[in-house]
Amino acid sequence: MMMACTRRGKGPQDQSDGLAATRAADGPRQHFRRGGRALQLDVPSWRLAEPSQARTYRDLMRRVLALTTSLLLLSGCAAVPADPQGTLERVSGGTLNVGVSPNGDFASVSGDAVTGSEAALVEAFADTVDADVEWTVGSEEALVRALEREDVDLVIGGLTDATPWADKAGVTRPYGEFTDEDGKTHKLVMLVPMGENAFLTRLETFLTHEAAGSR
Repeated sequence: MMMACTRRGKGPQDQSDGLAATRAADGPRQHFRRGGRALQLDVPSWRLAEPSQARTYRDLMRRVLALTTSLLLLSGCAAVPADPQGTLERVSGGTLNVGVSPNGDFASVSGDAVTGSEAALVEAFADTVDADVEWTVGSEEALVRALEREDVDLVIGGLTDATPWADKAGVTRPYGEFTDEDGKTHKLVMLVPMGENAFLTRLETFLTHEAAGSR
C-alpha cells in the first residue's frame, strides 16, 4: 500500500482503484476503507517549521558549534607537553646522549670528534639546556633501537621527513632542506624517543629559531 504524507488539514482524497483515504481535521488518525471494512491507523502528524522557527534553530546551532570549538581550542592550548620518561628534565644540566649516523656534511666522525652542520646544531642546542654531549656512532637502525631502549636521546645523520622510522621514533618538524645530485629537494628532520613531547617541543623551538636566523 502506498501512502502520501500531507500537512495537517483537509486535502484531496485519493479515489484511485476504489481506495478512499480521509483524515480527521484535528487528529493524527487516518481511516482506510477497502472492501467494506474500515482500518484505523495511528499516523504521527507533522508540520513544517515556520521560517522564524527555522532561523532560531539555525542560530542556536551556530552558537553551540562556536562554543564547542572555542572550548576545544582552549583545552588544546592549556595542554602542556609532557615527557613520560622525563627526557628534558634529565638532560637539562646533565648529559645529552646523541646517536650519530655518519652522513657527509651533516655528520662526520673522525676519531672521537664529531663534526658537520647537524653536529654543530646539536652542540648549540645542548648549550641552551646546559648539557654536555655524549656521542654514540652507529647505523640508523641500530640508533633507532637505542632510542627505543632510551640509551640515546636524539639521533642525527641527514635524516629526511621520508624516514622509515616514523613509527618507532618521534620525528621533528622539518627544520631545513637540501637538494641532492639529482635535483630533488629533501626536508631535514631529527629523531627523538617516541612520546617525549616536552623534549621534542624544546628541540623544535630551537631548530625553528636557528632556521629563521640563518635566512
